[in-house]
Amino acid sequence: MAILGSLLTIGCGSQSRDIPSDVPLSENPLPACPGSPNCIRTTKVFEVPAAKLFPVAIDSLCELNPKKLILPQEEYTIKSVFKVMFFNDDMTIKLTQRDSATTLVHLRSASRVGQSDLGVNRRRVNTFIKNLRDQLTNTTDKMASSNLNTGQ
Repeated sequence: MAILGSLLTIGCGSQSRDIPSDVPLSENPLPACPGSPNCIRTTKVFEVPAAKLFPVAIDSLCELNPKKLILPQEEYTIKSVFKVMFFNDDMTIKLTQRDSATTLVHLRSASRVGQSDLGVNRRRVNTFIKNLRDQLTNTTDKMASSNLNTGQ
């Protein structure tokens, strides 16, 4: 147990700079990360309207098997809790419509306790982004295939 405690206090965590943001972080409405390296906050741009992206984002997040998934009253927001050993991590995703065809996906994943997360939050955010892009690609491919089959 002492070894685990030591690993969690050394600088093996992730930091926001690990995942470049597509827009300045000042445009991200989610809370800033504290000084500890166990938090990731970034924004990615997707050329998809928020209304179409939101259900795909929920599916992409569900692929990560959160312990809890919360859809608050806030429009296009998803909150989730992940269990890592006996620690809980929180991940929030908020979609903001930039224009009719572009959505900003704001992400924040943070450990509730400790100094380091051994890169868990960074990997979680990267996996979510990859899942989201893969699902969007698969959806687009299916639509194109369907249009070819119907002669459209």
